[in-house]
Amino acid sequence: MFEKFLLMGLYLNPFISKNKNYMEKIYSLADSGIINLIVVDLKTEHGKIWFNEEELREISKKCEEKNIYFIVRIVCFLDNGLPLKNSERAILSKKNKNLWKDIHGNTWLNPFDTLNWNYNIEIAEFAARCNVKEIHFDYIRFPSDGDLEDMELKNPLNLEKEEALKEFLRKAFLKLKKYNVIITPCLFGFSSFWDSIKREGQKIEEISKYSDRIAIMLYPSHFGKNFLKEADKIREMAIYFEGVSIAKRRSKLKIEAYVQGFNYRAKNFGNEYIMDQIIGAILGGAEKIIIWNAAGEYKYAIEALKEIKKLNSF
Repeated sequence: MFEKFLLMGLYLNPFISKNKNYMEKIYSLADSGIINLIVVDLKTEHGKIWFNEEELREISKKCEEKNIYFIVRIVCFLDNGLPLKNSERAILSKKNKNLWKDIHGNTWLNPFDTLNWNYNIEIAEFAARCNVKEIHFDYIRFPSDGDLEDMELKNPLNLEKEEALKEFLRKAFLKLKKYNVIITPCLFGFSSFWDSIKREGQKIEEISKYSDRIAIMLYPSHFGKNFLKEADKIREMAIYFEGVSIAKRRSKLKIEAYVQGFNYRAKNFGNEYIMDQIIGAILGGAEKIIIWNAAGEYKYAIEALKEIKKLNSF
């Protein structure tokens, strides 16, 4: 039914990806042909680098042995670490000149600051040297929640938000070219359907100029309940089919899809809910499927992947 070379797998948070027992279960899934891809955090929203070179190379080697496609995720501008040490690099509050915080209490690095570009690119270079196949730049955006009018965003290059993100990627793309690693920014699902999401600064046509792939996060829970309501029971499938198709057309790149593997605002959550998303993404032309569950609870996801395997007869 689907292409034989399709890559499907799971996102693994840094705690479980350092848990040897958990990882043995992941490798067993690969041995059984259930998955052939993993995404592991290198830098998270905590601002912490979770693996040293030896550890990262060990995972790379194991993935190579198991024929697992290895992706590293780097959270770029949402950062609860560096701003506490160097507030000059952070988004500040206009009112009190303290660190600006979003509605969840998070601090952010200023995406206009080229020092912050360099910082994330250096982390990506470290990953590339450790033989990862691909780097996902997540939170490659400006904040969208909280008192946005209170943000003090120093902008010495006088760039628009879309330009700043494009220039960051241009610098990363050129710097990482020698490593033969794939560069993939992670975008909000709405970036497919809207010309540009202005608050965040994500515009597919700009971002794709210096990217190898686009990863789109089309979680149905994040769209309004009336979005594609006419799709009725297959709304989840329709969101992924339309979102991936549009992103592919607009970017002219291969598209990867993050699938909702958690039950937030999903009254019918289960393996069918996950399967509908996967099928929609594949039919829309996605090259890779990554199921996201922040806690690493993948009972339903694994059942869904087993069903997909049966459909695909591999």
